[in-house]
Amino acid sequence: MTNRFPGPVVVDPPGLIVGVRAFADDLLDFVSLNPFRLAWPHAPAGHHVLTAVATDNRGASSTSDPVEVTVLDYSLPPIVTVRATDPIASEGYSNTATFTVHRTGPTNSDLVVNYQVGGTASNGVDYAELPSSVTIPAGRSAAEILVAPIDDELVEGLETVILKLLTPSCSDVTTPSNDCYLVGRSDQALAIIRDNDRINVPPIVKILNPEDGEIFKADSDIRLTAGAWDYDGSVKSVEFFEGTNSLGVVTNATPFTDLWKDNSTVFPLVGWLSLYSLTWSNVPSGDYVLTAVATD
Repeated sequence: MTNRFPGPVVVDPPGLIVGVRAFADDLLDFVSLNPFRLAWPHAPAGHHVLTAVATDNRGASSTSDPVEVTVLDYSLPPIVTVRATDPIASEGYSNTATFTVHRTGPTNSDLVVNYQVGGTASNGVDYAELPSSVTIPAGRSAAEILVAPIDDELVEGLETVILKLLTPSCSDVTTPSNDCYLVGRSDQALAIIRDNDRINVPPIVKILNPEDGEIFKADSDIRLTAGAWDYDGSVKSVEFFEGTNSLGVVTNATPFTDLWKDNSTVFPLVGWLSLYSLTWSNVPSGDYVLTAVATD
């Protein structure tokens, strides 16, 4: 930077001005030609006090009143941006998402970049807690921020993590410090956490024996059989009821891979069917409503 300062008004009634020494904190130069002007090349950033000392042909000198000036460093601070370079994370599979923060300009010093996180996922609850800043080390132009999901047993579906860069407050207006930067247009990015927990689908159960409307003699032993299967797991037990009265719980199943038969129509079995049976002994005469409840 080169600053030009007009020469001071120099008057010496009894004699002749032969030169002016200009000072900016220290001696800048000596000017001997009128008008007394000089250039201050590469003026350093900061606050400076300027003075001028005039000398006449008789050796007398006089110092001007001080003038204070401020020189600004107009070199731009680095510009930072963020992208989701790996936008998908998953619970339970050590699969992290990655945000990458980039910077421009020289990389001769560390750069601390501040950010905040939002979205439907909670910081420190749905993923390992993230701090509020990331450091881009000296010699590098980017740094990564990893989103590591916390595996829980909650059915949450897809959750989002939004990272937004924050603009710092620069401490020195004349020479930006190493913690100064500008935020570019790409100031936020989105990542998604996939859930590995699913809604539990209830098992399916059907009484196969006796058939609906079947008639038995009084005091007979009736064999109760139900078929059950579970779409997303396995059947743990089947309990038989007469009305609200429990007739017993069956946990030992017999695998069955035959076909459903209903009203002379054959339906192929979907999934893995297991049979659960017990004997209802000495059943007195009467009308009964039988049900079976399967638990996975």
